[in-house]
Amino acid sequence: MTAAGHGALELLDRALDLARQELGHLAAEEVDAVPPLVKEREQLLHEAFAAGDGATEPGELLDKLRQLRSMQSQLTGEAQRLHERLRQDLTRVRSENRRITGYAGVRRGVPTVRYRLFDKTS
Repeated sequence: MTAAGHGALELLDRALDLARQELGHLAAEEVDAVPPLVKEREQLLHEAFAAGDGATEPGELLDKLRQLRSMQSQLTGEAQRLHERLRQDLTRVRSENRRITGYAGVRRGVPTVRYRLFDKTS
């Protein structure tokens, strides 16, 4: 996508829409869908700053940039929430594996003792 024919405001609007899509994917824990959106949003932001057309009111640009900053804060918060959840899941799995390994060791460690008194086969 190129900046030709698009004003900075339109490019920032598109970047904001992509950020909303990213947030939706993160909230749904569809993290594989996020990286292409991030790259496209980054490209749009570069194009918007490069476009720098003088026709756009500075107040409008500032408003869009504030919206993008707010959306970025939401994206960061959602990513941190997912990171914490993943950390907790990994901790839980590790302790579960230790518990299962402990039971397996106990099971293998107890010899089967046959007492001649109670064994009818001898």
